[in-house]
Amino acid sequence: MQHQISHMTKEDRYPKIFSTCSKITPKDNIKILSFGCSTGEEVFTLKNKYFKNSIIHGLDISEKVINICNKKNNNKEISFFNHKNFNYLEKYDIIFCMSVLCRWEDTKYVDDCSKIYSFKEFNSQLIDLDKLLNLNGLLIIYNSNFCFSDSDLHNKYKVIKDSQITSSGFVKKFNKFNKSLNSEYNDCIFQKIKI
Repeated sequence: MQHQISHMTKEDRYPKIFSTCSKITPKDNIKILSFGCSTGEEVFTLKNKYFKNSIIHGLDISEKVINICNKKNNNKEISFFNHKNFNYLEKYDIIFCMSVLCRWEDTKYVDDCSKIYSFKEFNSQLIDLDKLLNLNGLLIIYNSNFCFSDSDLHNKYKVIKDSQITSSGFVKKFNKFNKSLNSEYNDCIFQKIKI
């Protein structure tokens, strides 16, 4: 299913998060998934600046943006896939899910998001992503409409804190009942500690 509809992206969009993840993970011989990679700027940023000795896959539902990515790519350690040709048996050490698990700006002014993008859809996608992540791997969820702490998976993960990361994004948050959340939620880096 398609979560965020916009393909807006840019190079090095989340430097504090990328930097933190590169500090707490071995930089060599790891596999990274950019889930919802859009036109590839995140993938190229990760490879060229933060994880130079890694294999990185970009996955997007849009065949059009994957074609754009493939035209720009000349690195054999980078591959791009749409959901039809992606190997769902792959395992990753890091999965970046940046500004994907949301419907922005569609949810900006509503108090109940259930008809636009529901917690059930969010939670279901997390379960699928969890299957792709190695034990001790990192799942990064930034700018989502929901809190990872409400998901069915939260007990399998621990939160990784860093003083330079003070927010989980500007996208409006909702609780697991799809109702507007008035409290702040700042967690966005999670380490898988249980299978």
